[in-house]
Amino acid sequence: MILMHRGNVRLEGVGIRLSQLHFRLHRMDHVCFRKCLLW
Repeated sequence: MILMHRGNVRLEGVGIRLSQLHFRLHRMDHVCFRKCLLW
């Protein structure tokens, strides 16, 4: 039970990190896209 809980927390942490990375990449893409439009 405790092991499973620990595993879930770890998975959740990885998911949060992945979503943050995805958000950052998406924002970078958005900025590049706007710069391309402004050229």
